[in-house]
Parts: sequence; structure tokens; C-alpha cells
Amino acid sequence: MAHFMSEHTDLAKNSLPNCAQGRSTANRLWEELSKQLNAEGPPIKNAKLWKKVYADQKYNAKRKLSFNKSSKRQTGGGPYQQRALTPAEELIVEAAGLEASVSGNRMVQTYGSSQPAPVAVASRPASSASASSRSVPSRSSSNSPASCTPSRLVVPTPRRRTTNKASLLEENIKLTADHHKAMGQKIDRLLQIKERQLEIDERQLEISERQLAVSSRILAMKEEKHRAIIAVKEIDLKIKSIELNQLKVKEKK
Repeated sequence: MAHFMSEHTDLAKNSLPNCAQGRSTANRLWEELSKQLNAEGPPIKNAKLWKKVYADQKYNAKRKLSFNKSSKRQTGGGPYQQRALTPAEELIVEAAGLEASVSGNRMVQTYGSSQPAPVAVASRPASSASASSRSVPSRSSSNSPASCTPSRLVVPTPRRRTTNKASLLEENIKLTADHHKAMGQKIDRLLQIKERQLEIDERQLEISERQLAVSSRILAMKEEKHRAIIAVKEIDLKIKSIELNQLKVKEKK
């Protein structure tokens, strides 16, 4: 993420024009970054959640810079305490211009402000408002096509940047709940298929039992027929024995 932001400083500073084309470019870059990060493996997040991750990383880097600055200003002979920045945080600091922001340069655009800080404009009297609007350069006119040039200068109201961890947690909970719901639906579908398969197996078992009963009856009939044939043969043998005895008696006479 840090390398991507160092290559797209306008996105890192959130200095893309606040118009349809600028928002489209920002969305395209965030989608591209999301695909690259998701391709590296877990965690898997959408563009909105990756924005929050970047905001957290930038916020932590800015806190370290502010701490180091305050530590340098402290007096009393105590040791100087410094919080070291990671290589990724150093890239983010450079891409987002956090050094100038922490040092007090109000004209440097940083993440979370789509226009230069309006403090200087607010401190001027109303009579010089038109002159100040002419003296403040339009960022969209220099960094974007003519279609993004605003018709009038819009001074945004200052807003406090906060890390919305509760919103991030809520989004993760919602994604987890949706995943569990989808898994439950798949399990229900699988159970229905198993029940149908069980019904089919039971029907096949009934058919097999019926076939076995028919086969048993056929076997019994064959056995009965065989016994009848043997009985007929025995009777025929007795008849022939009687006839033979009668012939012997006649010959003796």
C-alpha cells in the first residue's frame, strides 16, 4: 500500500479534483489497489475498508511525527524520546506530505481535506474576501481537466479527522454476518439434497425388496414344479414296476 501511495501522491493526499472525473479516478485507483492487496492474500477487504486501513496507518504515522516534534520542544534536560517510523510509514509520510502538515504549513494539502486549509481565509476581513479568492490558486484548474474547474470558490468547513474504528468494526461484523447467512443457506440446500437422496434410496430399497419377494416366489414355484415332476416320475416308475411283475406272472403260467 505504501509503495502504491508513493506512486500516486494525489490519492495519498486526497488532492484529486472534487468532481465527477476526479471521483472516478479516485475510485478506479482504490479498486486497483484493493485488487493488488487482495491478491497478496488475507485479509480480503473491499475498497472502502482498505481506505480505512490507509487512514489508520496515516493517522499512526502522523501521531509519531507529532510526538517526536513535541519531544524536541520539551525542556528540562531530560533525554530526547523518539518514536521510529517504519519504512512503510516513511513512504506514507512522504507521499501524503505529513512532515509539512505536522510542521505547521497550512497550505500543504493532506489526507482528509479536499481543499487547502481555510484558516488563512477565515482570518481575513469580509472586505478582502474577493481578493483572497483571486489569490488562492484553484487546485482543480492545475491538476485536472477544464471540466473539473469549479464555477466558484467553495471554502470547506474545517472538519476533525477521527479514526472511525467503530464503523470499521460494524462493517466487519456485517460482512461476517452475511458470510454466515450465505453459509447457512448453502447448508440448508445441502440438507434438502441429502433428504431427497435419502428418499430416492428408500424407494430403491422398496423396489429391491419387492424384486426379492418376486424372485423368492418364482424360486418356490420352481421348487414345487420340480417336486411335482419327481412325484410323477416316481408314479410312472411304480406303474412300470407293476406292469413288469404282471408280465413275469404271465410268463410263469
